[in-house]
Amino acid sequence: MLTNSKRQATSEPIFDVKSLEEITAENFSQQSTFGAMLGAAAGLALLLAGVGIYALLAWSVTRRTREIGIRIALGAARADIARMVLRQAIKPASVGVLVGAVGARALDVVLRSQIAGTEVFDPLAFYRSAHRRPYRSAHRRPNFNP
Repeated sequence: MLTNSKRQATSEPIFDVKSLEEITAENFSQQSTFGAMLGAAAGLALLLAGVGIYALLAWSVTRRTREIGIRIALGAARADIARMVLRQAIKPASVGVLVGAVGARALDVVLRSQIAGTEVFDPLAFYRSAHRRPYRSAHRRPNFNP
């Protein structure tokens, strides 16, 4: 009786045969799609934030063009003016980095449970994104002739 049931089980065709890699890929496809969409949204948000910081700093320096021109006319070194602009730009950028780092750390646990194999908290990326824009704008502006 046991051999008869074995014969029946092997004589039937097997459908939907997949390797372990294919099954794993199917199971993680939804998470991969979610991760890609989240990454694209995060990249767009980072780009918009960087453009906003750059625009705000450029507007601030443009608004102070007369003051900067007077400082240069009175003998201030270009390095001193660049330091003054950078000092005023780095303060809000540093606060933004601190708030962003705390927020990323808080969301780290939630995102790790949703997406397999992700590393959310990267302090170096926060630092670079916040401090790169002010340097560009500050070094561009002191090269004008009052």
